[in-house]
Amino acid sequence: MEGQDVYKVYVPVQFGVGNNPWFYAMDVPLTDIYAKSQKTAIYLIVYCLAGVILIALAGWLLMLPLLKNITGITGVIEKLSLGHININIDEHRSTDEIGKMKNKLNRLIAGLKSTANFAQNVGQGNFNVEYHLLSDGDILGNSLLDMSRSLQDAAERQIVRDKEEKQRSWGTAGLAKFAEILRQDNNDMEALSYNIVSNLVKYLNASQGGIFVLNEAEDNDEERVLELKACYAFDRKKHSEKEIHIGEGLVGACFQEGEPIYLTEVPDTYVNISSGLGKANPTSLFICPLKLNDNKFGVIELASLREFEAYQREFIEKVSESIASTISTVRVNMRTAKLLERTREQTEENIRHELS
Repeated sequence: MEGQDVYKVYVPVQFGVGNNPWFYAMDVPLTDIYAKSQKTAIYLIVYCLAGVILIALAGWLLMLPLLKNITGITGVIEKLSLGHININIDEHRSTDEIGKMKNKLNRLIAGLKSTANFAQNVGQGNFNVEYHLLSDGDILGNSLLDMSRSLQDAAERQIVRDKEEKQRSWGTAGLAKFAEILRQDNNDMEALSYNIVSNLVKYLNASQGGIFVLNEAEDNDEERVLELKACYAFDRKKHSEKEIHIGEGLVGACFQEGEPIYLTEVPDTYVNISSGLGKANPTSLFICPLKLNDNKFGVIELASLREFEAYQREFIEKVSESIASTISTVRVNMRTAKLLERTREQTEENIRHELS
């Protein structure tokens, strides 16, 4: 091995029983050693690369489902960020983090759908739909509930305002109607009274009505009675007597006190209402004096199978003032007509005497 670098290896060899061992020397060329080392290194590199590739492949295969789930969750979150809630996520029963994330997203989507449905119902005016908060910290849900309550209160207030406005319009139209009625038949108390009570019963959708007017026997208080001038749909037995003394019964008491009387529990024997269904006792009775300032001219009595609303009673009181004013005018007209008639008769009588 001349001219080559060698690596000497000495191996001890024992011969006999002597203390000094023999050594066997071996020359190993360094090129052989380097060649084998390089070959071993190459093998190591190949094995390492193969291991890395296998590990990477195994990791990729293991991560593929995870990446797919994460991508799906990311897509769902992106849609939610854009306001889309009509999303379905397959239920994930695993207990890993992906499963927990999917379950939480399902709860979030269900909550958003419930919130959207509630908001839609509120927008359509359906305030009775139930809504359950997602948690105590559900700020959006609490805000929607507050909005629903506010809108419901506003709607209820609007209903009340509309009802009050309708009632005011009804009352205004009624006063105009009866102002026209009261301008007719100003010289005939009976015709005027019937026209008043019949139209009043119809306008109030009542069942019965009667108008009593104080007679003009002013020189004798004992002879002053309330005369029934007209009635509408009253039972004949109830008004077989057409005069009521002041202070007698509900009508006389109403005139004497000068204040309206309203009953919702009418005695069975007071009056019966005749209709196609037979006879029935009225549900309510309203008796109102015909009073102008401190002067009383009579009483109007109305019965109904329904209760008179407050605005209806207020309307009757206002109409009663107009009726009292008209009765006063009619009486003046009738007195004037009588005076004119007496004057004419007296004049004719005087002419006859002069001619005779």
